[in-house]
Amino acid sequence: MRQAILELLKKHQEIFISGEEISKRFGISRTAVWKHINRLKEEGYDIESVTKLGYKLKEIPDTLLPEEIKSRLKTKVIGQEIHYFPEIVSTNSYCKTLGDKGVSEGAAVIAESQQNGRGRFGRTWISPPQKGLYFSLLLRPKISPQEASRLIFLTAVTVACVLDTHFNLKAGIKWPNDLILNGKKFAGILLEMKAEAEQVDYLVLGVGINVNNKPEEFPGDLAKTATSLFIEKGLTLSRVELLTTILNTLEKAYFNYLNNGFGRVLELWKKYNITLGKRVTVTNWQTNWSGLAKDINPYGGLILVLPDGTEKTMYSGDVTLKV
Repeated sequence: MRQAILELLKKHQEIFISGEEISKRFGISRTAVWKHINRLKEEGYDIESVTKLGYKLKEIPDTLLPEEIKSRLKTKVIGQEIHYFPEIVSTNSYCKTLGDKGVSEGAAVIAESQQNGRGRFGRTWISPPQKGLYFSLLLRPKISPQEASRLIFLTAVTVACVLDTHFNLKAGIKWPNDLILNGKKFAGILLEMKAEAEQVDYLVLGVGINVNNKPEEFPGDLAKTATSLFIEKGLTLSRVELLTTILNTLEKAYFNYLNNGFGRVLELWKKYNITLGKRVTVTNWQTNWSGLAKDINPYGGLILVLPDGTEKTMYSGDVTLKV
């Protein structure tokens, strides 16, 4: 009912709508209308209340409320079930509990901030309130564990395409999961899974994007290596618009991959990548491998040409580009 009242206020945002009209339209009491309006105000909607005139929606908050997200989604699976938190320890950790409980594919865990957002190799992802996008998706693709890393590439390509097409930002993808603008990281992807020997049970795809962070909000040395869309664009972006555009685009890419294979994903990844053809050092569990980044194999492995001319395929690690 609250969502229906909100949609009515959005539709007639330039005028006041009386409590009596809302009451009659939805068959509820004036007291119930008042309670729903107050709850919307608590969620951050700026609603003006004037005696004898009624209610008028003045401003919609840039808060990742399920009502705002679902009203813009065009998906059939991804995001149809949303678990929203003003604050959470980690969206990935919570999403894994949903996977263990048998929750349906497509469930999304979305938070305004994280106490312990996680990146690869146990690193912390700084997640200040209402500045970025911090979300995890539960997926149940019928693929082998060896194919799971392809979902990192698919997600990175999706974010890069969305920023290019809808926000006029040309992001680069650094193998395997970093998104870069002007040499600095603004987004990362974390993939975790539960699987049997031959079949994935579920995947948890975690995404962190610095959206409206200002330079001074990056602590310490992080300011030298991290950036945000606000810094690069010079404008505050709607996080709701960005998130829903990513989810809508990601679902199409996901099912296209399941139905038609990895070829298109790999083609787009190579279009946006900033790794291939460069001399790099890959650090993998305290071991360094240096060489020329030659290509990506069908499972997302980075093929390095070592100084002695031999080739080595890396499936994880941190890449440093040599200048």
